[in-house]
Amino acid sequence: MPSGSHPQKYKMCVDPETVLDGSKCALIQALKDDDTGFGTLMQQVDAGSYKGKRVRLSARIKTENAGWAALWMRVDGANKEVLGFDNMQHNPINDTTDWNYYECVLDVPDTSEKVAFGVLLHGRGKAWFSKTSLEEVSCEVQTTDIKSILSEHKKPVNLSFEDG
Repeated sequence: MPSGSHPQKYKMCVDPETVLDGSKCALIQALKDDDTGFGTLMQQVDAGSYKGKRVRLSARIKTENAGWAALWMRVDGANKEVLGFDNMQHNPINDTTDWNYYECVLDVPDTSEKVAFGVLLHGRGKAWFSKTSLEEVSCEVQTTDIKSILSEHKKPVNLSFEDG
């Protein structure tokens, strides 16, 4: 389903002109260059079969003159509490790129109710995606959860900037 902060500013469809290895491709295209808001083509599923597991959302994405595009996934608990989230904000897809593989990996706690996921485009340009998959992975696969990346430390770390 089309969604986002400004879905009316984007065309979202299956692109009959573009295929990847024989697979159909979806397209999100900005109707005009506008840096306010984003559009996303998304899906939401019941978390039941994923509870207590680690899941990976993956897709092949290419862009043309994109403001920024990304694969994203969110795990929601009761009352829409966000239990896990990644929208590639730390690694967005900018400008023009060829087909590349991208993934988001999140844990789905036992208290989860929904898993939402999709591809987003912010601003200008186009983003195509294909070969989308949502699958269980082992705990050896590292999560990409923004909440863990932004988590608080008990004490300050790397104040001398010597650790990179």
